[in-house]
Amino acid sequence: MFTTVCLAVFTLYLLFRFSSPDAADDGRKPKIGKPGRGAVYKRTIVAVGDLHGDYPNMMEVLKMAKVVTENGSWSGEVDYFVQTGDIIDRRVFFRDDTIQMYRYLENLRVDARAVGGDIRSHLGNHEVMNMIGDWRYVPESEIRTFGGIEERQTLLSKGWIGRAWRANYSITTRLPLHPALGPVNTDYQPAKTPYFQDLSHAALSFLHGGLSPSYRDLTPYPSGINNIGATLIARLQDRRVQPPPHPPNDFPHLPEGTTPAEHALYDGNGPLWYRGWAMNRDAVVCKTVDEVLQKVGVKRLVMGHTPHFTGIVSRCGGKILLIDTGQITTQADKYDKFLHTLAHYLFPQMLARFSLLSSLILVWLAGPRSFQAHDIQRPFDLPLPDKPQSFRTTVVAVGDLHADFPSMMSVLYMSGVISDNGSWTGDVDYLVQTGNVIGFGYDTKRVFETLERLRVEARAAGGDVLTHLGEDEFANVMGDWKDVPDAEIWTFGGHQARHEALTSGWIGRAWRDHYSIATRLPLHPIAGGVNTDFNATTQPSDLSNAALAFTNSGLSPSTENLIPFPSALNMLGVALLDHYQDLDQVVPTLPDGSRLPDIRTLGRIILGDNGPLGYRGLALENEKDICQTAGEMLRKIGAKRIVVGSHYRGRGIVSRCGGKILLTHTGISHMDGGILSAVKFTYTLMPGFTPEGWTERDVVTAIYSTHEAVIVDETRKVNL
Repeated sequence: MFTTVCLAVFTLYLLFRFSSPDAADDGRKPKIGKPGRGAVYKRTIVAVGDLHGDYPNMMEVLKMAKVVTENGSWSGEVDYFVQTGDIIDRRVFFRDDTIQMYRYLENLRVDARAVGGDIRSHLGNHEVMNMIGDWRYVPESEIRTFGGIEERQTLLSKGWIGRAWRANYSITTRLPLHPALGPVNTDYQPAKTPYFQDLSHAALSFLHGGLSPSYRDLTPYPSGINNIGATLIARLQDRRVQPPPHPPNDFPHLPEGTTPAEHALYDGNGPLWYRGWAMNRDAVVCKTVDEVLQKVGVKRLVMGHTPHFTGIVSRCGGKILLIDTGQITTQADKYDKFLHTLAHYLFPQMLARFSLLSSLILVWLAGPRSFQAHDIQRPFDLPLPDKPQSFRTTVVAVGDLHADFPSMMSVLYMSGVISDNGSWTGDVDYLVQTGNVIGFGYDTKRVFETLERLRVEARAAGGDVLTHLGEDEFANVMGDWKDVPDAEIWTFGGHQARHEALTSGWIGRAWRDHYSIATRLPLHPIAGGVNTDFNATTQPSDLSNAALAFTNSGLSPSTENLIPFPSALNMLGVALLDHYQDLDQVVPTLPDGSRLPDIRTLGRIILGDNGPLGYRGLALENEKDICQTAGEMLRKIGAKRIVVGSHYRGRGIVSRCGGKILLTHTGISHMDGGILSAVKFTYTLMPGFTPEGWTERDVVTAIYSTHEAVIVDETRKVNL
């Protein structure tokens, strides 16, 4: 007797096709992108369930779904490859492939991110079992491939596999199907996205077990679950001595000090173990699934954990997808291939003249439009491109704008961010603005509208616009309008209308949703995504500081709540902003679980002399002192440079301490009487054929209206 094993993948094609019958009639050019009339937005996602140490079948799946080429390199034909956990455990055909599988997936992740794709990996119950010390499904032969018990414990905790789990694996993922809804794992906030009501659930949920309707930490999704998971993993991996594994030793259980939320994450009702969506009757499941979908802001729940050997299971009209098909070859002498392809078409019914992405701007500013959604199933076959040869990140940063629209557009054009018609060029990956957009000038509304439009365009092209709150934004929301001309107030329609726009109105919402106090921007995706907190124990040593830090005024080693960076400062900034916008949405605790400070303390931390919106030392302290303190601060936050505005330098971009400090405020606004300037960062990582053979080149250039000047040009060998 044998068990028939089903080798299957879940593949999602997302196509947004927007046609406007009159788009060409009035001579207007599309505002976003270059497709024009009838353009199609496509997002392709391939997901697989439990792999359990079976390297040959994993490769068969990836090739079958055309995630990789025949030689095993990333094909570039999918946007996301998602694996829902349980890579580890369960010996197959006398093979012990754990190390080989994790090494291959980490290398493939680098390849994917180099061409704008990504691999979204998840921790399953078996990964966490191994961290706890529950090794019931680990054969002795597999332990020997690590070199022994202690060596395996070290590799899964502080070694490269353990670091990969902390840096690149999450408990769950919310994957928006259109970039207008934000990047991967943007929390669903229905109250803050009324202008995308018809697209608000155009997202997928991925995890190992399931989202139980009664799980108490379901929202905010997905950060609530992932934050609890991160603290549990840190608690397990950071134990001074790992417990002896079971068997043959006693079962270790969760360590002392584990919080109730961490216990709930790991129990039978938690996202690692829950089987209700797979095991309960249709009448029960389909009655309750809509409530969960509404809470977490997705249209489908995709999960592994519970195997179905006949193929991928769709329940409740595709709202639940169970993708663990038992594809490991434990006793099988054959398998069947199931390819589930789902195409989602979204046809807008809207005013003529506007293409897809400019219509999204209209949706955001003017309210929702009617959409019709259709799901179909069909097979697919796609060609495969050559493997990329290098990875490059290009970042352009600009300082204080002070409501000067013409000067802002001139700077963005001369630095290659926008074309001559004002649309996103796609020639840069990130535009970063370091705060103080508001104040002094008369074009506040036009500047903010343009930055929001460019953000949508950039995300549609795989880039992003990263914006920051400055001291002038907080001054305005706190009622300090001394630097605001009367003429600017009347562009809003008066004092009350301007106040409402900056608090509960569209500018205030943009500040809450898209502006931060600080940004950590990794220059290579192996170090995580934008604003991934730096953790010295989880980052690869040679790339641990391959990141840029941005804030309005500056940071010092003694800045309060500097660590974890940047999440602690950003959480405090949101709380302070919410207080002055009278939204009563202050978060109750900090990332370390401590209580939020009172409002006076919040103001001191963010706006005080040592805070990110008040510190002047980077610009004013003498070279010797500031280079020593800046180096210490950069090591703490995992960055190689800090880039700030706020400090006016009319003579041009200022570089201090060999480019570790960059001051970008050169008086772009005509009110400041300075010069037009921007800073361009070009980071290139050229791959070799061994981990030691990679070359990193880092170039920093000051861009002016008349010339460019190279500030830094560094090349070095790195070991990945």
